[in-house]
Amino acid sequence: PAELVLGGGPPLWDSAEESQHYLPTKEVRVAELPALVAATRPGVDRTLGLLRRLYPLEGARLRLADLYVARYDADGGVSGLQLHVDAYTLSFSVALNAADEYGGGGLEFDALGQVRREPQGNALLFPSKLLHRGVPVARHGTRFALIGLVSVGEDELWAAGAGAPPGGASAK
Repeated sequence: PAELVLGGGPPLWDSAEESQHYLPTKEVRVAELPALVAATRPGVDRTLGLLRRLYPLEGARLRLADLYVARYDADGGVSGLQLHVDAYTLSFSVALNAADEYGGGGLEFDALGQVRREPQGNALLFPSKLLHRGVPVARHGTRFALIGLVSVGEDELWAAGAGAPPGGASAK
């Protein structure tokens, strides 16, 4: 999917504030590029199925509220994100390029005190209200991640049951 965004034509990366309105990002909304929609649909469908199995949703409706490719650069621009929670109920982040293509980077969960640098193609699935940050890409390269924000049920927020896995889950 990153190649679809990086291909020729006018620059697609916006510097606008992200959907949560307080975190500046470089991103491309998947819905803006039909080829990106087609390329991401199978993986997103698998990820939504995993979320349904990992969390006690009791038949609640899952809705993909936002889906975008985020770009973090070592050479200026946006290199990472500050600690935050996401605006919806469940979140996922899929590594779109190999960790050796950039220095630093990754996803850090405050409660776990560790940085997760997933292999290309792996997804981290987690409750959106788990405090996390995008660790800055510091030494070289560019990190690309597919970010999905999922609402559950009728409300934008869903109270997680006791059976939810702590700290999120990793899947390939």
